Amino acid sequence: MVILIAILFLFNLSTLRLLRLFEASKENDLTRQLVAVGRAILYDLRKPTLPTIVEILAGANEESAAEILDNFADTAAYQKLVEAFGQYQRANELRSLTLLTPHGLVIVDSTRQSEPGRAYVFRDIDRAPLARAARGLIAAMPLYPIGDTYYKRVYLPIVSDGRVVAILALSASADYFESLRDIQRRVRFQMIFTSALFGLLVYLLYRFLAYLLNAETRALHLARYEAMAALAGGLAHELRNPLSIMRILCEEILAEQPPQSTAARNARELIAEIERLNELVTHFLSLSKPPDPSAIQKVAFDAEIRNACDLIRKSAPASVTLHLELPPTPLYVLADPRAVRQIVLNLVLNARDALAETGGEIVVSLTERRGMAELHIRDTGHGIPRHLLSRVFDPFFTTKRSGSGLGLAITRSIVENLGGSISIHSVEGKGTDVCVRLPLTPRT
Repeated sequence: MVILIAILFLFNLSTLRLLRLFEASKENDLTRQLVAVGRAILYDLRKPTLPTIVEILAGANEESAAEILDNFADTAAYQKLVEAFGQYQRANELRSLTLLTPHGLVIVDSTRQSEPGRAYVFRDIDRAPLARAARGLIAAMPLYPIGDTYYKRVYLPIVSDGRVVAILALSASADYFESLRDIQRRVRFQMIFTSALFGLLVYLLYRFLAYLLNAETRALHLARYEAMAALAGGLAHELRNPLSIMRILCEEILAEQPPQSTAARNARELIAEIERLNELVTHFLSLSKPPDPSAIQKVAFDAEIRNACDLIRKSAPASVTLHLELPPTPLYVLADPRAVRQIVLNLVLNARDALAETGGEIVVSLTERRGMAELHIRDTGHGIPRHLLSRVFDPFFTTKRSGSGLGLAITRSIVENLGGSISIHSVEGKGTDVCVRLPLTPRT
């Protein structure tokens, strides 16, 4: 995904780069166009010679030039020259056309906005290109916007006898840059659309990879559960055979001995223990398999939590306190009551064991959240190291000295068989929070 994002970034960067190059190309075209127009106007002005006023001003300082031009404004020669400049402006679709002294004073302005002898309106702004033109070089200002329109000014020196006697200033609006702005808008829209589409693709790819990873994880867990079920089946078979033989022998003793004899009492106690062991084996096998549909019923989750916690309180050490935070109204789930009870017992007993040495507090809370019954079992124990959190649900993995490593594995299997989920958040040295979420069923 990082590579895909980098590709998108490079693509957008290259698109912007091409747009900048296109803008520069259009600006260079406008510059060349204005220079060509300026040269054509200069060629026409020189027929047969330069205007007399230009020759008069040659070599005059700024103060003298201003006085000469002030008097020139009232002459017929000025009117003729300004009319010619107006024709040049209209014929070439220029914004303005101005003839300047090398000092930047206006000789003729085609727009008639600046009187002769006045300082050129852009003299300070365009100081650098005007200085270049005064040295005999063609100079141009970069493209600049005024409102929604772009403008450009070009300065061409008028040279006579090897010296610059005047400067021709051309200003034009780049109307065709409206099409460039339209292209810019389209490119930006395309970049946003492409980025959004690419982002959606990256998100879908991420979800697909997450789905594959989750499917692989579930398949791995399923394989482990199948191995556990196979192991449990073999173990149950190996246990049931000697248990059956022991029960038969005990029943023979009962048949041969008086009911009140010591042997008869021992035989009855052995039979009771054999039945308990047989029930444990059967129960263990049932928890590692999907629930029996006939055992599924509407179960009050909060009631099962209360009953399980009442049993644990009796065996909990005095240093461990157990608090319940249950909703005022019952929350119901569809499940085997034994399975729900086993979930709570396994998790609360784990929390109790975590506090066995140091003591502490266990808080069992149940809430309704987005159509799910959410059970939290929090303890203030030593916590689980971060590098071990990913393995706590693995069969036969345990951090306890005498644990079997099957409790959380079986609990997870039960929860997932009921359509729920289980997660663990733990901070080493602060405690652990186990969250179980089961689908709720309507109360009625």
